[in-house]
Amino acid sequence: MKTSPIFNFFSIPAFIAIPVFLYGQSVQPGAQPDKKQEQKERMNVQKIAFITNSLQLTPEEAQKFWPVYNEYENNRENLQKSHRDGMQKLKKEPTQMTEKDYDAMVEAELSLRQRLLDLKKQYYQKFKTILPASKAVKLFEAEKTFRREAAERRQNKAGAMSPKPPQPPTPPGMPDDTDDDD
Repeated sequence: MKTSPIFNFFSIPAFIAIPVFLYGQSVQPGAQPDKKQEQKERMNVQKIAFITNSLQLTPEEAQKFWPVYNEYENNRENLQKSHRDGMQKLKKEPTQMTEKDYDAMVEAELSLRQRLLDLKKQYYQKFKTILPASKAVKLFEAEKTFRREAAERRQNKAGAMSPKPPQPPTPPGMPDDTDDDD
């Protein structure tokens, strides 16, 4: 069975583990981060390891890459937060929304997508000054793969935590789908 690179954290080199450790230590001393913040930090550590492994960054590349990538991430998060805040102002009860309201929501979404694309293009140029183009291209694919795998894990975890709804009994003479004898 092939293991996901996300969970292969302990096999990463020291030049990656040290910055990841220091990132974890950046939380203010004495502050008790809430569970959501801890989860976000854990996810970030996994993402760093996943991207580093996917791109096969050298120590020199990693040292130059991560500050620029973190800047990119901060800018992206700021755009998305600003968009969410603006969308909250637009949201109304569906029965109270006008065509103008719906149009404003679509325009806001399209504007966000364009700004995110512009940001991605801008940082792609910056990444190419640090990394070979082949690695810069792999970055965006690695991000997508990481997000997809993280979403699958959350979905599997949520499914495991919630009980399955009761299934109706199988009528006589019909095959039973619960057999795992494949």
